[in-house]
Amino acid sequence: MKNSKTNSERRVQKGFKGLGIYLRKNKLLVLIFGITFAASCFVSFIRIASSTTIASKSISEYEIGQIADETIVAERALAATAENPASVEKGEQIIRKGFPVTKEQYDKLQKMANSPAYIDYTSFLYSVLYLLLLAALAVFLFTKASIGYVISAKELGMDCVCFLLIYTIVSVSVSILDVSSQFSLAVFLPSSFCVFLIAIIFGHRNAMFFTIVASLGVYNASGYLVMPCLYLLATSLVSVRLVYQVSRRTQMVWVSLGQALCNVFFLLMFKLIFHLSMEGEHLAFLGVAFNGFISAILALGFLTPIELALNTASVFRLMDLSDQNTPILKKMLEVATGTYNHSIMVAALAESACEKIGANALLARVSSYYHDIGKIDNPEYFTENQLDGENIHNDINPSLSVSIIKSHVRRGVEKAKELNLPEPVIKIIGEHHGNQVIEWFYAKAKEKDPNVDPADYSYTENPPSTRESAVVMLADTVEAACKSLGKNPSYSALDNKISDLINAKISAKQMDNCGLTFQDLRRIHDAFQQFLAGYYHSRVKYPGQVDEDSNVPTVQNNPGNSQNVQPKFTSQKSQLSVLTASNSKEVPLEQKNEQNTEKKEANHRKDKKENKKSAPKPAKRAAARNSTKDKQ
Repeated sequence: MKNSKTNSERRVQKGFKGLGIYLRKNKLLVLIFGITFAASCFVSFIRIASSTTIASKSISEYEIGQIADETIVAERALAATAENPASVEKGEQIIRKGFPVTKEQYDKLQKMANSPAYIDYTSFLYSVLYLLLLAALAVFLFTKASIGYVISAKELGMDCVCFLLIYTIVSVSVSILDVSSQFSLAVFLPSSFCVFLIAIIFGHRNAMFFTIVASLGVYNASGYLVMPCLYLLATSLVSVRLVYQVSRRTQMVWVSLGQALCNVFFLLMFKLIFHLSMEGEHLAFLGVAFNGFISAILALGFLTPIELALNTASVFRLMDLSDQNTPILKKMLEVATGTYNHSIMVAALAESACEKIGANALLARVSSYYHDIGKIDNPEYFTENQLDGENIHNDINPSLSVSIIKSHVRRGVEKAKELNLPEPVIKIIGEHHGNQVIEWFYAKAKEKDPNVDPADYSYTENPPSTRESAVVMLADTVEAACKSLGKNPSYSALDNKISDLINAKISAKQMDNCGLTFQDLRRIHDAFQQFLAGYYHSRVKYPGQVDEDSNVPTVQNNPGNSQNVQPKFTSQKSQLSVLTASNSKEVPLEQKNEQNTEKKEANHRKDKKENKKSAPKPAKRAAARNSTKDKQ
């Protein structure tokens, strides 16, 4: 018994300890949830205080002559007024369970419901409990286990602001504006506007989870009406789908028209499902159509200031940054041409790989464009910009070289912040080398000092923390390393090289926190291999084309030959050369084969001439045949 109690106590202590650690690590997120919950409770209190409810029931649920299903006792005295001459004494039994409601009792109930001094605390308590359960659901939905990533404070804050906006508008419409029809309430719902913003800025998974929480919040704010909850759920899910592949601002016009039609369709369907009359609801149909249309237009207008305020990477902002005519990219093209071309290649590789694994391909492409902007200040220290072939690092100390190489990451992050690039892009710039060792300089330093510390020759940033960041790191490494394979590497050579590079990153623990699976890595490998195989493909040599290395024209096939002659592709083997013994000059293999053929033909012609000279003449051969016949 003692052991079981001790174990249970340890589990409880361990649970509280884990909760304490979580709260300390996520103080800001917990604070946002707490503020949202408190604000929702306040709005709920105002709604209940201004509504006509008694004992959690609306006054419309009571009728004269109805048998009461509960006993109601007045909690405070209410004096008679000109509007309602009935008076209520404190502790007075207004209605009694099992007895019919009289007109005098009904007047007293109505007086209590309309009195601002009378607050239905029972309804408020139920509302607080409901909001507490809703907050617990929201915490579960927006954790990493559900949403797939660690949600930021800005993202959660945006979700909470949108939830409070919807919850407040519905509460005000029900209590203060006294919207009697639950179908008319759909006209005032700003759900599509909020979902458009969240889906475009933070992604569709976030928007779907927000839709679930918001629909349940509307169920409470509307006084537990089912139709507004279902209407918001249906139309908001449509909103998420409508902006799923939107990449240009002009497409939002079509989105607005589609949302207007869907709003009308769902309102009509719910009227038919709930068997309600269509009379007098024409304005409701026009209202929801206008709501859907204006929601997309307003979202487009609010999008830019929200993006700049939160420094987020929405699809529209990333499309703007993908323009290669931006000043920073044009400057890179001028002062660091090799780095610019390298960045373009990395962007193409990263985009193709992200499309294969379902990651954000646009974010990876834009981040690849800017991942090496830190090299602009010292472009001559990086190999891709050393066009004359002289490596400046051969003349300086390895420790100085590695400090210059490492600094381009820090400078890149600083420049990105100066340019106010989105936070996800800045994060990828800082993580695209991780904390791996710079092997070349480390090996060079080890030749001088075998006891050199690897940490002194390693990058100091964090390893990739997202799938897009990991893909950019792999694309950066693969693009640079595959150039060492020559001009036309084979498919198998690319396969082996890419596999070695990916395995090296895994061994160096650079892929531990990015969320990539082995299946993702296989797809990334295949995407890289397919892209580079197409990039390094061979081309047919045209007739008369001069080889830049040998300055020898290619041999043209005989056009009169009726056989199908396969075109000869250039390869590494055809570029090999041998040295002649006479002048020690390089002669291409093709030219050497032609020379050998010409020698064989000359020798064959010489042999034929000698055979003709040694053969007897025709007259002498005839005389020899006649003499042979005479002898016979």
